[in-house]
Amino acid sequence: MKKALFITFTLTGMMLRNVCAQSLQNKDTIYYLIDTIHVPKNDRMLEAGTEGLFKYYTIKCACLSYNNKPTFIYKLGSKNLYLKKTSNYKFISLANLIDLIRRTNYKLFKEKYVTIFVEPENNRFVSKRVFLIEARKQDSVIDYEVVSGDPPTNH
Repeated sequence: MKKALFITFTLTGMMLRNVCAQSLQNKDTIYYLIDTIHVPKNDRMLEAGTEGLFKYYTIKCACLSYNNKPTFIYKLGSKNLYLKKTSNYKFISLANLIDLIRRTNYKLFKEKYVTIFVEPENNRFVSKRVFLIEARKQDSVIDYEVVSGDPPTNH
């Protein structure tokens, strides 16, 4: 009985691992070069910063629903992959990246694409896998007052 359970769990684990590996292989990889060398600081459309345990990159374009800006994150301390040259990679332009985000919703983007941001660091390039975060839905508040037809009287 124990042997049969062990074999069942082993086979189930192997099948799940294969399914996960296949789903990752079916994703397209998007490479975006963060060009901090050639673009003046005031003309950059990408804002980078840290918040808690995460580094974020926000595209300064209110082009999503509810006027939200596309934001990518990665966990600080995650593994770096260093590249000596970038000519081996086909990079997407910022305009095409924004268009791709707009044409797909958050869930579909997450299912279809692996996004890698590459930025210069000293004499080499560092690449990070980043994740698009879901745009916040903003609640609309309608504040109103019921006004009667009679003006208030002073007694």
